[in-house]
Amino acid sequence: MDLKSIGVCVGSSNISYYDGIKGENVSHHGNPMEILKELIPRFLIDGNVIVTGRKAKKMVKLSQIPEVEATEIAYNTLRDKYGAVEGIVGSIK
Repeated sequence: MDLKSIGVCVGSSNISYYDGIKGENVSHHGNPMEILKELIPRFLIDGNVIVTGRKAKKMVKLSQIPEVEATEIAYNTLRDKYGAVEGIVGSIK
């Protein structure tokens, strides 16, 4: 079984994740740890978890990358999958 990398972004109001096939935004209602305790063990069964988002830095002991690097990886992945990509729009609060 090939392990996949699952990207998780912990934002100020939502936790977003993408596993290369599907993604979702989950509202954490001000308590991201409650949602992370549910999601992370499930994700670790299928692959590696990489976290981005300023809120995550002190919450989890998982591999982390800055938002800029995550955007670059997303751009390269989309370009490889779909050809020329004009750009990627992200949100930094």
